[in-house]
Amino acid sequence: MANNPALLQQIEALHQQDAHLQIVNILQALSSGGLDYQLTCLLARAYINLDDPQQWPEALRLLNSVAGEGAEDPTWYFRTGGVHCRLATTEDLARAEELFRQGFALLPPDSPEAADWHRRCDTALSLCQTDIRRQAAWDAYQDSLDLQKAQDFLLHGVLAGCFPTLSQVEGDAILLPQWQARLLPRVERLTQQQAVLGFHLEAPQWGTSLYECSAGMSSSPSQAICNAANLFFATFVQGLYQLEERLQPRPLETSFAGHPHRWEVYLSDIASMGSSPAVTGQPWWELLGEDIARRLGNQKLCYVKIYGAKINGEVTGECRVDDVKSEELSQKVAQVVEGWPDVPFASQKQFFFLRQQEETTLPYPYLGPEGRQRRKEAVIQGSRLFRQCKTEADYDGYLPKAAALLKDATLAAECLTFLPELCAANAFPQLKEAETVEICREGMPPERVYKNQLADYYPLWTALYEALQEGAFGEDTNGVYQQYIGYSATYGAVRQIKEGGSQLEDCQLQPLVFQVDRDFEIR
Repeated sequence: MANNPALLQQIEALHQQDAHLQIVNILQALSSGGLDYQLTCLLARAYINLDDPQQWPEALRLLNSVAGEGAEDPTWYFRTGGVHCRLATTEDLARAEELFRQGFALLPPDSPEAADWHRRCDTALSLCQTDIRRQAAWDAYQDSLDLQKAQDFLLHGVLAGCFPTLSQVEGDAILLPQWQARLLPRVERLTQQQAVLGFHLEAPQWGTSLYECSAGMSSSPSQAICNAANLFFATFVQGLYQLEERLQPRPLETSFAGHPHRWEVYLSDIASMGSSPAVTGQPWWELLGEDIARRLGNQKLCYVKIYGAKINGEVTGECRVDDVKSEELSQKVAQVVEGWPDVPFASQKQFFFLRQQEETTLPYPYLGPEGRQRRKEAVIQGSRLFRQCKTEADYDGYLPKAAALLKDATLAAECLTFLPELCAANAFPQLKEAETVEICREGMPPERVYKNQLADYYPLWTALYEALQEGAFGEDTNGVYQQYIGYSATYGAVRQIKEGGSQLEDCQLQPLVFQVDRDFEIR
């Protein structure tokens, strides 16, 4: 029967189509008359490729039943070793390694198949080791609320080997080499029924670091961690996969500071939970796409998080652009969610990833980890110089000194104008701030831009915050922070509001106005 070319051709065609169940059905129908060596091995291959763990012992049984005939066939050793890798016990791993060695010993040194088999066998062994570690992590965890144990469980028991691209654990991080990305996962909060996970990601082609916070609930800590991780995979990672594989991009054109910018937009799946309405098309992009386009500057990559939930009538709407919440866009999300039926629980979550095309991306000096470190060092230097200012004359003389010190006149001006307002915004979070600012360059018309568009605005706060936390200013930490607040226009507004007897949370601030020199670069 193995000499039936039509049958073998049919099986190979089905194999290429991943129609493995059809192969099983065809060969099982013929098995009553007995299958020869070749067809038995092809039936075992089909069982392996079904990705059904319950069928793997049957695949191993079939291969062992023709072990004598396969004694001189390298493919038999590779295929049998592969099944042992799927079974993923320490004994199976050792057996697979031995079978692979025997198979390679039978291959001629110049075999054109050797390189491909080495790659496949190495991958199978790596996945087997990952599965063994995953099971060991599950066995060791036992639903402990200890954050370090939960961290080990998240890394080795939940995330390892589960990405849609090659991944490997290195220390407390996961490397995704095909994406040039590094993921640092963290269990941020954990109770008996809830887990909050933080995911920090970075890749050189993005020009920035990404962050996602994902929460999950269940009846046990382990399942809560799994639920939070599954939501991360279903939305954030799925969107990154679209981005890195360049699948179905949507074109977008914008303009910022007199320069055109062209983008590729990638939308993740919408993760619906509970009794949320059925999704057709891309409702969140249709709602927010134009608003998001107006918030694009010269970033290499912008990412947007959409989350809406209705729990027993209580509505949550959130839109975060580069992990900064937009109150305006969050209200639009909330208005949509308000119209959902009243149910105990309903939620939807989606991510947008917008990558600028290289030909329209302008140079920027503070990209990547090294660039961020240079910016933080500049912020520290600029803050120390700012701290020396005691009189109006000192403040008037700050800019030329800072420009010479930092060797970046625009960054020097941003330290003097942006940092005070950022510190005040942090000190008075109940204030409703405008999402735009006006930049008035000497002798030129004012330009209104979104804070998200400015490459240095929110990153300057991150740099200063890290410096404060790291003790860069020693015992003068609070003095630096308070001096920035006192210098801000926001603080003046706060004093007026309080003197007028109003509550800060009831007040909407007008857009900030920054007076800068004519050569200030809007970037």
